[in-house]
Amino acid sequence: MPEFIVNLFDSLIPITFIIFIGWLGLTAKNIDLFKIVTSLFSPLSTIGQSYIGFIAEGNWIHDYFSNYDVISLKIITTKRSWLSNFSYFYS
Repeated sequence: MPEFIVNLFDSLIPITFIIFIGWLGLTAKNIDLFKIVTSLFSPLSTIGQSYIGFIAEGNWIHDYFSNYDVISLKIITTKRSWLSNFSYFYS
């Protein structure tokens, strides 16, 4: 069997086992994971509904993506590439 298929199954089996055990534990204890996640993020959502909260969260997201190499969004949020979009107006 090809090595990539062996590696695929070697990684899928533990992940499937962990997800199944987690699902079994949550259903046995009757825990609503969706309710837990939404209650954790509800303060952030409430703050973001105001104008000042929207600006503050936007600044936080911009700082996060421009200071750390997260995916390829650093290219979008760097000032040089942002300003280069407006070079048409200044030349």
